[in-house]
Amino acid sequence: MEKRERHERYYNIFKLNRLFGISSLVFLLLLVWTFADDYSRGWRSYQRKFRQLEISRTSGLLEEEIEKLSTSDEYGEIEKKLRAGEESLKDKEKELGALGKQIRTLENDDYKAQQEYNFVKADYDVTKYLYEEAVAEDHADSEVLGEELARLEQDLTRHRLQVEEVGRYISQKRDSLRSHEQHVKELKDKHAQISRRKVVLTRKLRNVDPSAMSMGNRIANWIRDLPVLDFLSPYYKVDQVVLKDITEDINFTQVPRVDRCTSCHLGIAQPGYEDAPQPYTTHSDLELYVSNESPHPFESFGCTSCHAGRGRGTDFVSSVHSPNSSADEERWKDTYGWHRAAHWDEPMFPVKYAEAGCFKCHSEEIFLKGADKLNLGTNLIERAGCFGCHTIERYKDKRRIGPDLNKIGSKVSRDWAYLWIRDPKSFRHNTWMPRLFGLSNNSDPEDIRRADQGIHAIVHFLLQNSSEFPLEPMRRQGDPQRGRDLVNSVGCLGCHRMESEPSGEETSLQTLRRDHGPNLIGLGSKSSPLWVFNWLKEPERYFPETKMPNLRLTDREASDITAFLMTTSNGEFLEQEIPPLEEGEIDGIVLNFLGMMYSDHDSRQKLSAMTLEEKLDYSGEKLIRHYGCFGCHNIPGFEEEKPIGTELTEEGSKSVEELDFGFIDLEHSKTAWFRNKIKYPRSFDRHKIKGPYEKLRMPNFEFRDEEADAIVTALLGFVRTSYGVKPKRSENPDVHMGQWLVREYNCQGCHIIEGDGAAIRPTVTQWLMEANGIGEAQASTVTPDFSPPDLHTQGSKTQPKWLFNFLKSPGVIIRPNLRVRMPAFRLTDSEWNSIIKYFQFLEEKVNAYESPHLVDVGSSKYGAGTKLEKMGECNKCHFYGKTFPSQDASTWAANLVMVKDRLRPEWVSRWLSDPQRILPGTKMPTPYIPTEEDIQIPEAEEIFGKDIVDLAGDRTAMVNGLRDYLYTLSGKSDITAEIMDYFDANGYEFFEPEVEEEDIWEDWE
Repeated sequence: MEKRERHERYYNIFKLNRLFGISSLVFLLLLVWTFADDYSRGWRSYQRKFRQLEISRTSGLLEEEIEKLSTSDEYGEIEKKLRAGEESLKDKEKELGALGKQIRTLENDDYKAQQEYNFVKADYDVTKYLYEEAVAEDHADSEVLGEELARLEQDLTRHRLQVEEVGRYISQKRDSLRSHEQHVKELKDKHAQISRRKVVLTRKLRNVDPSAMSMGNRIANWIRDLPVLDFLSPYYKVDQVVLKDITEDINFTQVPRVDRCTSCHLGIAQPGYEDAPQPYTTHSDLELYVSNESPHPFESFGCTSCHAGRGRGTDFVSSVHSPNSSADEERWKDTYGWHRAAHWDEPMFPVKYAEAGCFKCHSEEIFLKGADKLNLGTNLIERAGCFGCHTIERYKDKRRIGPDLNKIGSKVSRDWAYLWIRDPKSFRHNTWMPRLFGLSNNSDPEDIRRADQGIHAIVHFLLQNSSEFPLEPMRRQGDPQRGRDLVNSVGCLGCHRMESEPSGEETSLQTLRRDHGPNLIGLGSKSSPLWVFNWLKEPERYFPETKMPNLRLTDREASDITAFLMTTSNGEFLEQEIPPLEEGEIDGIVLNFLGMMYSDHDSRQKLSAMTLEEKLDYSGEKLIRHYGCFGCHNIPGFEEEKPIGTELTEEGSKSVEELDFGFIDLEHSKTAWFRNKIKYPRSFDRHKIKGPYEKLRMPNFEFRDEEADAIVTALLGFVRTSYGVKPKRSENPDVHMGQWLVREYNCQGCHIIEGDGAAIRPTVTQWLMEANGIGEAQASTVTPDFSPPDLHTQGSKTQPKWLFNFLKSPGVIIRPNLRVRMPAFRLTDSEWNSIIKYFQFLEEKVNAYESPHLVDVGSSKYGAGTKLEKMGECNKCHFYGKTFPSQDASTWAANLVMVKDRLRPEWVSRWLSDPQRILPGTKMPTPYIPTEEDIQIPEAEEIFGKDIVDLAGDRTAMVNGLRDYLYTLSGKSDITAEIMDYFDANGYEFFEPEVEEEDIWEDWE
């Protein structure tokens, strides 16, 4: 039997049961372990800690609110009245109940009276009809019907009076009840309004603090967070947002981005946690980011769309955080077991580069509010001219940033050019010209010898191909002291510095505006006085596309400024030794370049056929092409050359694997590679064997650390990813171009535009102190009056036609006491119109045509305006045509005859109504407008005039009347000559008669 059973089964049932039992226990343990491991994940501990933090904060706020209410007299009074009202209501409950019962009884009586009235009314109507019919047809019963009708009429009147009386009594009772209840309701509403914050905090505390909950809620709160059961509605849970409009590539498929960052960053959208430790800290600037009221609400943008990283991660490592420094990295490794994610292409931006994410949406923005580092980075890229060597789509139409070299022979000497190319910073400490030679990959003796001779070839080529620049003679010797005053006052320092030593300022947009043009030190060692004079007089004659504007200097002014600039020299620079020309080294350079195209034999044959002149020409041209000098400078023969560097349009999208780290010890990340490339551009050649012209060529700009970080931020933002957000101003090509032009020509070096700019103002303060012998506090107070104007509201302020003509030819004086001079720029009509449209866009004013403002001189409004002008004595500060103001020149203001042609009427009304609202700090006072109270005197009409009395109380009409008066003023608006004559007669020597031709001073060198 046993044998038969063995044959029927091929396994031992007992062993099978034992194996099944053991495996079941193992599976059970694994299941328990799985749930336990899932339940103990890191984000839960963060949420538990934040809950305690929230409880503590809410309790503290609630205590503060209770304390505040307990000391509030208003709250105490309201609470006292409310208690009294509620007590009164409670005491009158029986009375109110009886009153309610009376009302119900009266309502029944009212209904009964109404019914009886209706019945009588029906009988009356029938009888009335029968009576009228009987009278009309002369029936015999007409008299009886008449008596019946009279009786019914009396009865109807009695019932109607009864109904009215009952209704009136009911209304009185209801009003009494309603009045009492309304009084208590008003007290409750007032009490609730004052204690609303306390109620909200109490409710919130009950939601987050188990000890503040009812017992039932406490038990439910505990049960819903138990393992397995926590799928119902747990307190601790993964918090995520699904961004349907923002996708990411997962396995070659675009899927909606999912962000779970707020599972740990719990206080990110709540004000009040600014000082809390991470990950609970409130996000910076909630008005701009994360909050529902901001332009970037969390529900629409999440976190990783801006910060990058892995949004689906729920712990520190899987979220792919990136450290801000090596110290952070070591701390993270110890605390979180952090390591770099090997296969995630978009690790989170380190905090210092976080603004790079802004370009995913705002790549077409010229200036991005709230992104200071990114703005600085893009400005540095523009100022350094990176787009000259690297194609960047953003800057594809921008002009070269370096000076034109087509006429360089008339500007500098051969020795100066040689020393400058070899080491620019030895001449000017803050030059933007980078260093090409003597760097880490070309600083050994052989490289230095080759570079020394290569520079000879470059200088030879530039001077050999330089065209003539005819120089107009100077008519007189300049006065350096007057020149110094002019440089400090007419506006040169809005774009230029004159600082022989580094200022120590941290680089910012404001410092870059002061660096728009070169530092003016050392000119006496660089150019001839005659060249400087001609350049100052007409910069566009030397280079038609120059950004240097024409300040309309007279010959004397240009001579004075030239004399001053020539006093600054750098003798040590010119004393440096220049190695002699060595033809053998030049031969080696020529052979190197020939060998790239020909065999060694052919190369030597060609070399042997060249003269020294030809060798210098050939090697100079090749070296200029090799180093890409034409990327920044206009050089004859290189007008159509393409950039020599890598395209950077999508540099931020490159993976780490696409970057060559060479043999240097450097963290393998994009941020580290970019930063090292910017700071030490040739370092990646270390330990590599390369020919002299195979080596890396990027020059060294010697960027400071904060500058390098800003540029890295911009490079990280140059990505192919775009979420399709287009700024409003870029949708209008004219507006977009206008903003670019304002930036390109450094308008904010002098003016405040969009609340930013006026980099020149500290120099105006300094000039005022030096020229007038006043202290810094006093000079700072008057600086705005002597600085170029704030262009706030310019788009709604000036009439387009007038503004266009002024920008084209800005010679007319608007603010007579202003020494800073509006220069003339060589822009096209379409470019000027773009700038005007940009100003109008800022004010949402897009009307290209301004209709004439018509004035009714016979109206009371105009009469009132005439009287107000006399009362205000506007002529104390303002010109009236050729009539000068009665006060000192330091208080002079614009010529009011200009108003009708220059300003928009609606803006003038706003300005006259409240000048401080448009331009805070302006010295223009708010005109006195009489009020109704002012004219309540017997002599009102004699003092104010009939028109003002008639318009009493209508401030708008009187302001518009004053405006209308200004629009009727006539006379000469451009009185520049008269003002200059006045200054000349009173000691302000802006002009002097020109000297005769025979007095030309030709030998001043």
